[in-house]
Amino acid sequence: MFLFEGQFGAILHTGDCRLTSDCVQNLPMKYIVKKREENICRLDFVFLDCTFSKCFLKLPSKESAIQQVIACIWKHPHAPYVYLACDLLGHEDILVEVSRTFGLKIYIDRKLDCFKALSLTAPEIITDDPSSRFQIVGFHQLYDTASRKLEEARASLQPGTLVYSSINTVACNLCSKLETQPNRS
Repeated sequence: MFLFEGQFGAILHTGDCRLTSDCVQNLPMKYIVKKREENICRLDFVFLDCTFSKCFLKLPSKESAIQQVIACIWKHPHAPYVYLACDLLGHEDILVEVSRTFGLKIYIDRKLDCFKALSLTAPEIITDDPSSRFQIVGFHQLYDTASRKLEEARASLQPGTLVYSSINTVACNLCSKLETQPNRS
């Protein structure tokens, strides 16, 4: 959220966020504390981003989303690189928790827009070592990076790997044709 104060008044811009009670409690006290029946200070304008107001999906809490990201990374312990897509602000909590959980810093190319923001908000998680397991890429870069890495992997496949891969594909196709019965217990 952004709170602007000046001769123009007090303007709160929620950004693309879910306004939780924690967010409200973290506003400056003069907007929360009441003097008699009215707040000490008032907001002149509130710009509320309602992007997901008519969304019928139940969005996870921030804590749950962070745990889902970490669980996904744990499921792939041998992945040499984990690419985290982000552009500007809003992902700091996820990145800080990933860095803390795995005890590794995150590489960010200095040319990315989020580098400057993260160097101010979470400098302790940043490394300039491009061999770091965790790498931040822009959303537009993610597809290109994934495509390039997939091509590199295909080019390095050995014949033995191809046979094993084919056997697994046949086995998976056979398994997918099996019918399952619902669990009635």
